[in-house]
Amino acid sequence: MNGGAEKGRSQRERLELTMASLAPAALGLVTVPVAAAGRLAWLAPVLALPVGLVLCRLWRTLGAESLPRGLNASFGRWLGKGIVGGYLLWGIFLLAVSARRYADRLTATVGEGGSRWLFLAATLVVTLWLSRGDGASFARTGRIFFLAVTAVMGAVLLLALSSLRWQNLWPARGEDASGLPAAALAVLSLAGYGVYALCLPLRKESGLRGGAWTVWASAALAALLLAVVGAFGPALVGEMDEPILYLLRGVGLPGAFQRGEAALAAVIALGDLALLALLEWSCGALGQTLIPKWTWGRYPAALFGFLIAGWLPDRGSVLFWSEEAAPVGNLFFGVLLPALAVLTEKIRNRGKGQAISCGENNE
Repeated sequence: MNGGAEKGRSQRERLELTMASLAPAALGLVTVPVAAAGRLAWLAPVLALPVGLVLCRLWRTLGAESLPRGLNASFGRWLGKGIVGGYLLWGIFLLAVSARRYADRLTATVGEGGSRWLFLAATLVVTLWLSRGDGASFARTGRIFFLAVTAVMGAVLLLALSSLRWQNLWPARGEDASGLPAAALAVLSLAGYGVYALCLPLRKESGLRGGAWTVWASAALAALLLAVVGAFGPALVGEMDEPILYLLRGVGLPGAFQRGEAALAAVIALGDLALLALLEWSCGALGQTLIPKWTWGRYPAALFGFLIAGWLPDRGSVLFWSEEAAPVGNLFFGVLLPALAVLTEKIRNRGKGQAISCGENNE
C-alpha cells in the first residue's frame, strides 16, 4: 500500500470508481426516499444537491492526500487515530451489509439452488483480487465498471419511459411534500459509502473537480426514482426488494423477464464488486494507519466483514441494517465528521496564523 502513497490515483480515477461504487448503494436505497416522500421522491436528489456540492469542497480539502492523513491533520494524533478506528469499524459494517445484499441478489437471480455462503466465498476471493496491491488495478477497473453500469442503466431508464403512468406521480399529497427533507437526508447518506474513496491516495497534480459529477449523479438518481415511482407507484415500490430489476417487466418483455433480470443483475454486480473492493481496500488502508507494520491487516478485516454478512439471519434483518441503521451512520461518517474535520483544520490554521502575526508584531 505504500506504493499507492507515492504514485497515487488521478482525480478522474477516484471519481469514476466512486460513481461505480455508489450505483448499487443507490439502487439498494431507492425504497427509503420513496417511503418518505412518495410521489415526490424524485425531487429528493434535487433538494440534496446543494449540500452535495458543498460536500464536494469539504471532501476535496479533507482527502487532498488521503482520508487517514486528513483526519490526523485535523484532529491531531490521538483523537485522529480514534476517529480513523471509527471509520475502520464502520467500513467493515458497510462491507458486511453490502456483501450480504449482493449475495441475496445473486441468490434471488439464480433461484433455490444458489448457496449464500458459496456466493460470499466466491465474492470474497474476487474482492481481494480486485483490491490487490496499491489499489491501482481496481481503480483502473472502476472506469470499465463505471462505463458499463452507466450505459446499461441509461438504456433501462430510456426503455422505462414508455411505462410511466403520470397518475403515479401526480397529484402529490401533503405528506409527500413534508417527507421531502427525510428523503433528501436518505440521498445524502450515500456519502457514507463515497467517503471511503478518499482513502485512495491522490496525485497532487490531479485538478479535476467533483461538482459536475455530483450534478450528473443527482440527475441520474432523480431519473431513476422518477422511472420507478412512475412505473409502479409509491405503494408497490415499498413492497419491492429491488425495484430497478422490475423495470424490465414494466417496459414490456413478457416471457423474457427472468433473462432480462439476470442480465441487469449481472451488470449491477459490477458496481457491487467495485463497492466491495473499495470498502475492503479502504479498511486495509485505515488499519495500516493505526498499525503501520500490519500490512496484511486487510485480510482478517475482509474475512470478518464477510462472516458477518453470512451470519445475518434473514432478509428482514438485512433490510433493517441497510435501510434504517446504515443511513444514520453514513450521515455521521460521510457528512458530519468531514465537515467537522475541515472546520477544525481551518480554525487551527487561523489560530497559527494569528500566533505568527502576533510574534512578528512583537519583534
